Amino acid sequence: MRWLDGRFIDQRLTPVQLRRAGILEARLHDHAERWIPPTGFRRPRVDTLSDAGKVASIGGSAEASLPGDHPTRDDAERCLRLVEALISADAAALVARALELVWATTGKLAQTPGSFGLIHSDLHCENFLFHNGAVRAIDFDDCGWGFHLYDLAVTLWELEERPRYGDLRDALLEAYAANRALPEDHSIHLQALFVLRRIQMLMWALESRRHPAFRDRWQTWARDELDAIGVRLDALAA
Repeated sequence: MRWLDGRFIDQRLTPVQLRRAGILEARLHDHAERWIPPTGFRRPRVDTLSDAGKVASIGGSAEASLPGDHPTRDDAERCLRLVEALISADAAALVARALELVWATTGKLAQTPGSFGLIHSDLHCENFLFHNGAVRAIDFDDCGWGFHLYDLAVTLWELEERPRYGDLRDALLEAYAANRALPEDHSIHLQALFVLRRIQMLMWALESRRHPAFRDRWQTWARDELDAIGVRLDALAA
């Protein structure tokens, strides 16, 4: 634990900065592959949907965490039951359709050698610090076992509404690919991982509904996430 100098750059992010971020993400993944965890090291999977699913997923190695569906079928059932109970059966049906898309991608990624390991899992623009031309990552509390492409998906998902999104996306992916191979059909898989991130945000809204900070707005937040999932699915089906 140590202080890192730097500053956040949000709306003024440039392709040059995203290239630096892409290089950093590749290096983080390379480092994690070489790193030998200490005895007793345990982290959850990052593709979980519910708090219970996160706790159940805690493991000590990628080998222990990779088998099975991502997210697990049990975790998905918990998610769907909560969505139906708190919102509607139609909302649960929408999420069920979205999960099929996610499973199609994670199933293919699971068969891709070197696609899974220890990742940051929350590399959005507020977790990058820029200092003297360098970029640094902070806030590793969500670090866990997951597909490397998920890290890139989190970075890009929060940039989609930017006017220069295409340039930012290309800069990140090209810089990453110059340092570490991207999986086949990564553009398609990124779209599915965006959907996974939306489902996770939806579940966060639902499971946080009693927290004072969210008590008055969780329903609006959940509806916004559902609407975004529906728009994404319609666009992918078009």
